Amino acid sequence: MQTKSLADLFANRQPVGTVVLTLSDKIQQAAATALNGQRGSVVVLDVQTGGVVAAYSNPTFDPNPLASHNSKTAGNARKLYLAEPGNPLLPKPWAELYPPGSTFKTVTASIALQNNVDVNTQFPVVRSIPLPQTNGATLHNFGDEACGGSLLESFIVSCNTTYAQVGFDLGDTFAADLPNFGVATAPPPIPICHPGIDSGVAPTVSNPAFGAAGASCAITPPGKTRMATRSVSRRFRRRIGTPACVIRYPSYCSA
Repeated sequence: MQTKSLADLFANRQPVGTVVLTLSDKIQQAAATALNGQRGSVVVLDVQTGGVVAAYSNPTFDPNPLASHNSKTAGNARKLYLAEPGNPLLPKPWAELYPPGSTFKTVTASIALQNNVDVNTQFPVVRSIPLPQTNGATLHNFGDEACGGSLLESFIVSCNTTYAQVGFDLGDTFAADLPNFGVATAPPPIPICHPGIDSGVAPTVSNPAFGAAGASCAITPPGKTRMATRSVSRRFRRRIGTPACVIRYPSYCSA
């Protein structure tokens, strides 16, 4: 906020300013519709500016009773919400942990590029690969489809087996570089009226394939995942010529 003129100072006028929100009601409503009552969270960022376009989660709640001028009404509403299953008062976009899914492949790809992995390397076209040190567990592609090829080709179809192999090849380097993307690091300070941003949990170093392919060994808040993927999308595009928003399949694994 800045005073507009000296006249404002002498007239003892309160300085005012303009606050512009990046949130879009239309996209917020689209996020709510997409969840369709299911538990979860949706975060949408403007890839150019980093502005939060939508941040919606289920279960949700009506904030109006909490804003009541009657302290008893507000207190009763808070008690009711705190007792509800699913903890609707928890701001899930930045304070709840979820498996990031295939969006995490943008982070894996960026770490690979930073460590000079050849983008033209041809990975085998397979449906699944065995995972070492897991007593016979395998990692499958979505729908048990066969995929492979270059890093770019595998990225476009979200090929789990390729990115698991990238995780194998990177080894300890993969987990060591994750803090550079905000995973398992201290969250930034935020106002005291809100709970902190959870730091997330990094994939295990002993078997980085699950995390590299976006499976459930890494868990992060949706907001942090969005910030990480947004931060690498431009670099990824410059290096291999495609935006980082073309992932079309979720990942899953079986043990």
